This record gives sequence, C-alpha cells and structure tokens, in this order.
Amino acid sequence: HAPAVVLLLFTLLLEIAGADPNVHRTAYSFRNRLAESNVPLICYGDYFQSVNFYSGRRAVVANDPGEQTFGSRLAGAEGWFWDELRMRDFIASGSPALVVMKSHTFLESFQHTPQVQLIDRSAPLVLASINGGVNRTRGETGMGREAP
Repeated sequence: HAPAVVLLLFTLLLEIAGADPNVHRTAYSFRNRLAESNVPLICYGDYFQSVNFYSGRRAVVANDPGEQTFGSRLAGAEGWFWDELRMRDFIASGSPALVVMKSHTFLESFQHTPQVQLIDRSAPLVLASINGGVNRTRGETGMGREAP
C-alpha cells in the first residue's frame, strides 16, 4: 500500500502546484527538434522548464513571465523576457524561431498568423515555427546561447 499512497500524494501535490505531467511528456516528444535547431526557442504564454531541459538551451519567455517574474526584473534579463509587443515585432522582423505554447494559446493567438506554422500538436502543447524556424539546424549558422 505504501507505493500507492506515495503515488497518490505525489499526484495530489502536482495538482495543487498546478503542474501538468503531460506538459513534460509533450516537451520530451519535441526534444529532437528543440535540440537540433539553432534558432531561438520561445515559450509563449507560459514558461515550460522542460523546454530548456530537453533542448539543452535557454528559452525566451514571451508574454507572461509567470514564476519567472522576479528574475525578469534583474539586470541582463531583458533579452530573455518579452512582452506581447516585442513578440509581435519579432514575428514581423522575419527572424526564425521555434515556439512552444499550450494548444489553446496557439488557437487564440496565432491560428491566423501566416508567419507562425504549426509543426506538432501533441496535447497539451504545440510546437510551432516562426518564419521558417523549423528548417534551421545548429550547424547552419552556429548560433550561440546569447539572447536573441
């Protein structure tokens, strides 16, 4: 009975904390595309720690820093935290990127934005390409880990 009780308690703690284990599974399913790409990675609408983990790089947090609010105000952080206007300016610039967001966020915010193309929809997240970002790999431009 002890393992079942521990599992139940862990599941309850995840629900209380608002963590969705499906988010981590979905980010895991995106891992190859995230790791192979050399374009900026963006978490839009929510911050998903597993994106950084599976890609091996740091993702820009766009639209809502959430739990990262304090860190977003520190010196040197401005390039890693974007508001909605900066995100829209980035899309309009023609620069490529990959963006991870919740499925409903894609439908609400980008479904009719031609520069943002859906690559993979694995509930509860989607992986989308901005300005052809899915076609770029690390070897093409040698992009480092600096903020976009």
